[in-house]
Amino acid sequence: MRSGTILAVMARTVRRWEFLLGKYLGVQMLMGVYILFLVATSYLFGWIGGERIQASVWILIVYPMVRYAIYSAMAMFLVTVMHPIVAFGIVVVISVLTGMVVPGVTS
Repeated sequence: MRSGTILAVMARTVRRWEFLLGKYLGVQMLMGVYILFLVATSYLFGWIGGERIQASVWILIVYPMVRYAIYSAMAMFLVTVMHPIVAFGIVVVISVLTGMVVPGVTS
């Protein structure tokens, strides 16, 4: 909004929530394609190596989609209230911290 590029994109009146929802759904569709590519590649490499993937396919698709949906929602919320680089840093720190936490493991 500060740089003025949104004015060129918004040729007709669109509510703010519609604009943000469209951006969010676009990111989720891109993540869906990315995840499907990764799952297909994993199965291909497993087949080439003569191994079998033991996990259910729907878990391999749903788990990362939910995780990426949460991270992208946090990022979109933060970027609307602060500078994008600061929002990116916060989301990266949160994702690294959640990656360090292993469920079911106690020290």
